[in-house]
Amino acid sequence: MRDLLKLLDKAESDFATDQEQFKQKAEQIKKVTSPQELADLTGSDALRSKIAELNGDPIDLERILGKNNLMDVYYFRKGLEVARTVCRLVYWPSFQSEKQASGTGFLIGPGLLMTNNHVIPNVIRAQNLYAEFEYEKLDGININTQTPVFKLDPESFFITSKALDYAIIAVEPTACNHPDCQLEAYGWNSLRPAKDKIFDGQFLTIIQHPLGQQKMIAFRENQLIEAQGNFLHYTTDTDRGSSGSLVANDDWEIIGLHRSGVPEKNDKGEILLTKGGIWQSSQDNAFIKWIANQGVFVDCILEDVAGREVPVRQELIKGQLLNAK
Repeated sequence: MRDLLKLLDKAESDFATDQEQFKQKAEQIKKVTSPQELADLTGSDALRSKIAELNGDPIDLERILGKNNLMDVYYFRKGLEVARTVCRLVYWPSFQSEKQASGTGFLIGPGLLMTNNHVIPNVIRAQNLYAEFEYEKLDGININTQTPVFKLDPESFFITSKALDYAIIAVEPTACNHPDCQLEAYGWNSLRPAKDKIFDGQFLTIIQHPLGQQKMIAFRENQLIEAQGNFLHYTTDTDRGSSGSLVANDDWEIIGLHRSGVPEKNDKGEILLTKGGIWQSSQDNAFIKWIANQGVFVDCILEDVAGREVPVRQELIKGQLLNAK
């Protein structure tokens, strides 16, 4: 409970905009009826460039705002590929014991996984965690129980930042419970600067293991409200997402790392619950009333990684991460 309070306090301190101002801006963005109006409201140069690129095509311009919900089938095909790279991080003392969910992660390079610092803060914690893939429903009812599980390998590569709340760690190439299953089969997401690919009001997609449950996706109802410094703030109609989830735009480019939510509070600074009342214990975590979600901007993560010194044996891996194609 103490750790959750620290995380929420940090998220709120990084959420520089007044809560009422954030709500007002979110409502304004929802009411926008044209891309140009959105660009004027948010002062978005990225959106103005996109408008110019599309030459005023009304169909494509509507798609920017989500007014036109038609999406190419490729959006879902590509989404399924990206979803394969997402895993549940679990504590698994032995093959005979039950797995305990700890967060979400996703692959960002050959044998490299990213999640939050508060999920993997150090090497000791990493040694007790595994990456579990394919923990999802098979037929709409039954959840896959024959999931491949891969051991994390912090000795090969590990970079983390408490300030930016990210951790990048190596993963062993072969599943420890399925010797014929190789990590490379799941693919990975290349991380590239996204500064010119984001604008206030655009729709985002988050693939996650909410509350440690089976893999789920929240899309088209997550809307970027603002990018402030190292962090992105966005609205969502879903429950609190799992720490370490990827945040992508409509082109499935990774623009952020989901880290926390910003809870709604009363005048006394007490956290409010969706079922009414005040949050007092971890038993009510699922009922916290969130006013915004917060993610770490991918550009800030890449800049931080670029400035890190790593052992000589890890230089090649770092270079591959920063020069992904």
